Amino acid sequence: MKVLFLYPNLHMMLVPSTAIGLFTKILKKNNFEVELFDTTCYEHPVTTSAEKRVETLQYRSFDPETD
Repeated sequence: MKVLFLYPNLHMMLVPSTAIGLFTKILKKNNFEVELFDTTCYEHPVTTSAEKRVETLQYRSFDPETD
């Protein structure tokens, strides 16, 4: 049997839930085929919370290519 977890994360906001990892381990141990669809890296048309934090000096801007 196959299981697909859908993780509707806002752009770069949260790490996947620990529950996803636990359920993945349990299901794989019982011979399920498990996949994860994660929307974290999908671009959203609105400003993200991290960008708003940079504007209010609560968060340092970050570029993975230069930092």
